[in-house]
Amino acid sequence: MKPLQRQRGLTTISIIIILGVLAFFVAIVLTLFPIYMEHFSVTSHLKSLKKESDAQTMTSDEIMRTMMRRLEIDNVKHVTQDDIEIDKEDNKTTVVVDYEVREHFLGNIDIVAMFHDEVEIPQNPR
Repeated sequence: MKPLQRQRGLTTISIIIILGVLAFFVAIVLTLFPIYMEHFSVTSHLKSLKKESDAQTMTSDEIMRTMMRRLEIDNVKHVTQDDIEIDKEDNKTTVVVDYEVREHFLGNIDIVAMFHDEVEIPQNPR
């Protein structure tokens, strides 16, 4: 009599479960990717604002218009003027972008990402 050989491999149910878990994580990545790409645009505009030579002499309104124009060009939808705070002190200007992104994910589940970015623009002595 031959000994029984063990079967090897995944069952159909195991494959379905693995594909379901994989699809869940792919859905999370596809939801988060645009949010973080938009955040990358915001941070790159803040960094470029700091490097600009004329940013040191701009008024708060000019900084706000510049930031909003750049964000509009890059199609950043989740940052409004209310999310940008500009604080001018004697020797520096601080630009803070503090915003929240809420995206629908599945059923009654939302993905929420909160961002707080800040840059200081030193003033040239006059």
